[in-house]
Amino acid sequence: MGPGRLTNPPITEAQIDFQLANFSPISVETIRLIAAQFARQYPLLSDQPLLQMQVNVGGGPLQSTSWGFGGVIRRSTDARDVLLCRMDGCAYSRLAPYGSWEEILPRALAIWNAYRQATGAGAARVTVRYLNVIHIPAEAPDLYSYLKYPPDAPLSKASTVRGFYSMVTMFETDSRIQASVLQSALPGPIADRVPIALNVEAFLDNVEPSAIAASLDLLRKTKNRLFFGSLTPLALRPYR
Repeated sequence: MGPGRLTNPPITEAQIDFQLANFSPISVETIRLIAAQFARQYPLLSDQPLLQMQVNVGGGPLQSTSWGFGGVIRRSTDARDVLLCRMDGCAYSRLAPYGSWEEILPRALAIWNAYRQATGAGAARVTVRYLNVIHIPAEAPDLYSYLKYPPDAPLSKASTVRGFYSMVTMFETDSRIQASVLQSALPGPIADRVPIALNVEAFLDNVEPSAIAASLDLLRKTKNRLFFGSLTPLALRPYR
């Protein structure tokens, strides 16, 4: 899984997502009934709109407008565990602090199994998505000390980097896994530390129900390889 498990991982959200390969109409009532099965573990209930837009009128505060029904969101009492049942699939997210893969995997599979039993869902796109935020000193000499593949530019000696955004997508021919790594500077610094987003996503298409568990294990390994392969030992040191 990479060079060792981190005791304090910089994960802000870990998500396992299942999206139906062949969409067929599912009633709103069915979606609500699936989500209701998890009311005890996830008592906080809200709807996810199909479309949402924020507008600024006359320089005033942002106003939000929503249309349609996109799904049901249920959260744990501390709002750190999140279930999402959509018309085209379902997902489970764990917000910081992150525990372990062994904790989140059974929760995600329980949601998927309930969804599949209620809808007769077959093959699906299976995605493992991890959002991370690392912090580097504001006076760090260069990004190469922390990121193995930082964005580059022909800067002069008097220049300093004010921000960056880069995304690499890839396809592994042997495993058929598709993945992406996103790096971007976030607003800061905070207490002399600059926050940097490192988001890793890996997915497989058309996974049959019998292969879900094995596919998730492959996706996890790919995610770990990309995460640890993107950061230097210096960047990882605070999270050991």
